[in-house]
Amino acid sequence: MTLYAVNDDALTAQWADTEFQRQAMRILKRLARRQRFLTVNEFWDSVERSKVGLPTPSDKRMLGKVFRQAASEGLIVNTNVAVRSARHGNYYRPVWESQVVGQ
Repeated sequence: MTLYAVNDDALTAQWADTEFQRQAMRILKRLARRQRFLTVNEFWDSVERSKVGLPTPSDKRMLGKVFRQAASEGLIVNTNVAVRSARHGNYYRPVWESQVVGQ
């Protein structure tokens, strides 16, 4: 069992945030069509610029699950590169590469 599997199991019980999941995936797809590389920081920047009104998830880690779902659907792939976040604690965040840019 991987760390992701443990986190996913813990989050499954909270995944009643279906509206967040639906809207986050829609935004992520749009972002992946516009730019080749992206991070969760760019996702949140896009949300703020668009003033979409994305519901706040009960657990911010749910966005990671949305990114992994997008990867499983072939929309993005993890580059195995991380960049320091300009947001929230200066942590490193994975860089994802779009597989649908320009579509």
